[in-house]
Amino acid sequence: MTLPVFKLFYISGVYKLTDLLGGIVLIDAEFLTRFWRIVTHLPVLAYLDLNNTLVAGGLVLSLILLVPVFFLSAVVAGKMQSVYVERIRKLAFVQVVKKLPIISQAISILTKLREAK
Repeated sequence: MTLPVFKLFYISGVYKLTDLLGGIVLIDAEFLTRFWRIVTHLPVLAYLDLNNTLVAGGLVLSLILLVPVFFLSAVVAGKMQSVYVERIRKLAFVQVVKKLPIISQAISILTKLREAK
């Protein structure tokens, strides 16, 4: 679901930022030369094309954005859950699935465990 969004970011020019970050990490940061030499010669990681500035820069950018995106998505998911949880419970599909024997047993076990706390 996020591929089109991030593809738009890429087309809009974020690739220039990732190329810049990749150049800094791969070329300018001489203290990382030994690390990159080891990583790019590992059997499986060699196929990931980490010696490309766009790939390495994308990896660095994703590591930078990891924490803010995590917390933002947690907030958005919480708000969406509070809005849509009752609508989802009332769907006919959910009612049918709840009536399946294995699902109903799992729900009863989970309910008992929740009440025991």
